[in-house]
Amino acid sequence: DALLKSGHSLHFYRNETKKLEVDFLLQIDGEVVPIEVKSGNKRATSLKRVMEANPRITRAYKFADANIGLDENGIVTAPLYLMGFL
Repeated sequence: DALLKSGHSLHFYRNETKKLEVDFLLQIDGEVVPIEVKSGNKRATSLKRVMEANPRITRAYKFADANIGLDENGIVTAPLYLMGFL
């Protein structure tokens, strides 16, 4: 809801043969930006694998019940309430 209200067009990605799924794909400043939404602070394995397979994806977000952080893969973790600010 927050992404729609921010004016984003929402898309998702699913690859059933590799068991990959990304909750949202946005286009921000001409770039594809994948987003995962997690309950709790769980791993975003699909998000990591999609980024590894697509070097043109330079940023990704994981929104969860967690603090702000940046992992070694370049995935920004942010609290759920910040999603509306993308």
